[in-house]
Amino acid sequence: MKLQPTIGLEIHVQLSTATKMFCRCSVGEAAPNTHCCPTCLGLPGTLPVPNKGALMLATQAANLLGCVIGITSVAERKSYSYPDLPKGYQISQFSSPFAEKGVWKFHVGVEEREVRIRRIQIEEDTAQMRVEKEGCRLDFNRSGIPLLEIVTEPDFTESKEVGAFLRTIRASLVDSGLTDGKMEAGSLRCEPNISWSFPDKSGTKVEIKNLGSIRGVERAINWELAYQKETLDGGGKVEPVTKGWDEKSGRCILQRRKETASDYRYFPEPDLPPLAPCIDELQEENRVHTPFQRGEKLLAMGVAEGFSWMLSLDLKLFQYWEEVVTLGGDPLQSAKWVAGPLVGAWREAGLMPPGNCPNPRDLATLLGLVEKGTISKTVAKGLIPSMITGANPVTMVEEGGLAGGVEDLERLALLAIEENPDAAQKFQSGKEGAIRAVLGTGMRLSRGKADPQALLEAIRIILKA
Repeated sequence: MKLQPTIGLEIHVQLSTATKMFCRCSVGEAAPNTHCCPTCLGLPGTLPVPNKGALMLATQAANLLGCVIGITSVAERKSYSYPDLPKGYQISQFSSPFAEKGVWKFHVGVEEREVRIRRIQIEEDTAQMRVEKEGCRLDFNRSGIPLLEIVTEPDFTESKEVGAFLRTIRASLVDSGLTDGKMEAGSLRCEPNISWSFPDKSGTKVEIKNLGSIRGVERAINWELAYQKETLDGGGKVEPVTKGWDEKSGRCILQRRKETASDYRYFPEPDLPPLAPCIDELQEENRVHTPFQRGEKLLAMGVAEGFSWMLSLDLKLFQYWEEVVTLGGDPLQSAKWVAGPLVGAWREAGLMPPGNCPNPRDLATLLGLVEKGTISKTVAKGLIPSMITGANPVTMVEEGGLAGGVEDLERLALLAIEENPDAAQKFQSGKEGAIRAVLGTGMRLSRGKADPQALLEAIRIILKA
């Protein structure tokens, strides 16, 4: 039997609440150790009080991921000793999670994939360890922030799948307002469990902790898979350990031997009642318009894979494209222009796409001018920077004298050929590259307004005739 890669994920998501999970301290940014209280610090005698807002967001997340939500779930103490956990345990869940048995669909390129969600559980975050010149310090501002842990089944076989899954699930969680999804700030962290397994027998898992970028997740998985394969091929044995990813060296570093559930000594939290979901306040539209559903619509309309992927990941960008199409824009061309020149112009102007301008109707009008041959694609692209500040495309074309149809293009091609008789003759004798000189002249005569591809084709037709 042949070994195959087996990968499962644990994803920790900081929920977008105003206060912490079991106290009323703010979760906003602040100077170290200023947003904390006796509960955050784990002082004796403190009692946890559940955050209803966190339970509501957890319920929405479970619905989004297609999970079966438990009527009640139990908070439990996960006991372990670490400097960022002064009370010696974390309030988490084990035997009775918040929700389980979900499914998440996504695309890898144009291929449909499906991953099972094993469980979703609620827990509190730990303090943050800050390594400084003077030594390692603890910041308790993060301690107690509501966390949602999403655990998948080991359904992945390669890093490319994992990356696609994480990008789509992150986009949906952000679109739904459940988290800000800032991996670089720790709002979303991923811990892959990696092994080489036989079809009927699981291999030894190695966990890589607290990865803070999707690219880092992909690189760590590739490195660990290669390392384990080399070890097994050499007759060695993979140990059940926990590792960290070192970005500078591009390798996984051993941290400690991997604990088992019995090591954590789970038992029900005596100071908390069962955690009830907020099913009555659940909104069904949370499960509408996932990146998978958006991608399905784009691909069905013939949009190319790259543009489909970009538009499906961003709900606002997708909605902008939809509106342009509703107003008469061709679906394929609209996707190309929104995901290409328009996004580029927004970023150049320092705007977060999609900006308020251009109005979708103006972009549909611009694309109509290009389709009719009134203006070239080059001219259209040149108008977009002005359109994002509110300029009207029709007014700019009329006042700038930018219109030029097929007859103008043929006339321009003839003028360019007349100025370059030697290059034209060389092209006709079989030297294809000579046509570039004619094209350059044509673009100069048009002052850069002509569509290079259309002009090139016009020159080619005339010369071959």
